[in-house]
Amino acid sequence: MEWVIANTQSGNPLNECRYISERHATSDLVRLGRVFQSLYNVVPIYEDQRWRNILTEGFRPGDLEGILLPQFSVDVYVPGDADTDNIVVGFLIKGVPEAVFPFKNFCTYTRGVKHVDYGDSDTLPHTSIVYVEFDREQFEVADFIEMIDQICRVGSLKPEDMSITFPNTNKVVPYSTKVIEKYFAKRNVDRNRLEQWKANHERAKQIQKEIEHEMDQGAIGSRLGPSDKEGEHGPHTLKRLKRPAGMSRGAADKPAGGGMEIPETIKASILADAQRNRTNHQQTWKEFDTRWAQRLHTATSKIASIRKQIYGGSS
Repeated sequence: MEWVIANTQSGNPLNECRYISERHATSDLVRLGRVFQSLYNVVPIYEDQRWRNILTEGFRPGDLEGILLPQFSVDVYVPGDADTDNIVVGFLIKGVPEAVFPFKNFCTYTRGVKHVDYGDSDTLPHTSIVYVEFDREQFEVADFIEMIDQICRVGSLKPEDMSITFPNTNKVVPYSTKVIEKYFAKRNVDRNRLEQWKANHERAKQIQKEIEHEMDQGAIGSRLGPSDKEGEHGPHTLKRLKRPAGMSRGAADKPAGGGMEIPETIKASILADAQRNRTNHQQTWKEFDTRWAQRLHTATSKIASIRKQIYGGSS
């Protein structure tokens, strides 16, 4: 998908430049100054006339039927600005990338919403996540409920069709206003940050268990097949190394430098934050590394090795 800088009123492109990503186009628009930013916007180029119409005219009821998944999360993902304690609501768009940008715009103009961003899901193929942020200190439950009602109309869903995941449990809970009111009545800043970290760590452990199970008993293990002779390992046989005597599983899983290994979901948040900082130049990299290191209680060198992946390096 290509992007252009277009006039907010007429929709006409600023120039003939086409960009391979929204980030590159936004970076050029920022360089043009605040005056141009108020007159122009970054928009995708759609070949399908239907999505062109939706981009200019907005959604109608049912436009996201079968595209918007009937499940969303609350406070599972880290805010775009890690220094804030914003509420993050994650919606899933399945199989139609053209729907992501219009849905982002739709959520941006919903009452009470402070910021909207999006990205690809790490666990669900061909699925995008739209992150909708609310300011926790100014949050009104009524605004949240109104947003869900509007989104359900666009997706041809009823509110009772929706389900929610929270950071303090792995269960999927049926959506209701009582569930939302009860959840936010119990939350506070410190508990929210702790539960986010615990949920991400538990999710990383669960993924590791699923991978091990797949390697042992799943389709991957079946394709690898057993060795030809007992005790020997053929070219397509997975050789599982034995743990040294006296070493517990917990000891083996600890990183060499001490402390908890950073989960993949947190690494993804660091990379997303680094991409934003690279575009907006809000902090020096030293300040960036220090902020994340203090938040995760780890070394700045570990944060630096992760965020350098935006340049194509490895951690």
